[in-house]
Amino acid sequence: MRPFALIEQAMSAMYLTLYLPLLTLSLLPGVCFIFWAFDWSESLMPIFRIIMISLAISSTYLIHQFLLPLFCGVIFRILPIRYPSGKFPLYSWNGVKWATCNTLHRISRQHFPLYLIPSWYANLYYRIMGAKVAKGAHVNSLLINDPQHVSIGRGAVIGGGAIINSHSVEGDILYVAKNNIGDKATVGLGSVLLSGACVGSSAILGARSFVPKNRTIPPGERWVGVPAKKIGRRSGGSDSHATHDMSS
Repeated sequence: MRPFALIEQAMSAMYLTLYLPLLTLSLLPGVCFIFWAFDWSESLMPIFRIIMISLAISSTYLIHQFLLPLFCGVIFRILPIRYPSGKFPLYSWNGVKWATCNTLHRISRQHFPLYLIPSWYANLYYRIMGAKVAKGAHVNSLLINDPQHVSIGRGAVIGGGAIINSHSVEGDILYVAKNNIGDKATVGLGSVLLSGACVGSSAILGARSFVPKNRTIPPGERWVGVPAKKIGRRSGGSDSHATHDMSS
């Protein structure tokens, strides 16, 4: 069996192993609330009891969505699973740590409250998962797949559905390189940045563009395309509208 196929099977097993206890913990407060609502509303009129129990069930769903990603972050903080940048065999301790972190992020994505993207909560989640997210950054994507190797500058915008992969797998080798998004930079919606790709301060990457491995967009420049190429420099007036359009 090929190495990556074995890693995929191991990640699936790890997903199931971590998923059940995390799901249980995130549902526990809400389930307790439901039981309390059943007991407390017993003397109420039927219509008010139905409303009370419905409120408890709805609250359980919201509490679960809020807590589960944070619990994933807590596990990341507690377990020794941080992996460095560099080049490693997929069959290695660093490969196991990468797979574990990737599994935690996948679980979070499945239950993340999408109505809180972008928001302080999304920034908090990525910070707990190891990303450096500066004040005023707007992160509108759940596809930052190696948060501990990503730095997002002050006032930067990550557009909806943008993908930032700090890792790549080539054969049985895992490559990891940091992605840095500078202050007031914009990564357009649906864009893809591979490992080591960086966007300089105040630079703009157009919507659905592709930045290959280890490519850097210099500060203040505008790039677009597949692969992304320079089309000019950022100017104050017109680019403020472009920034808004590309990051929605």
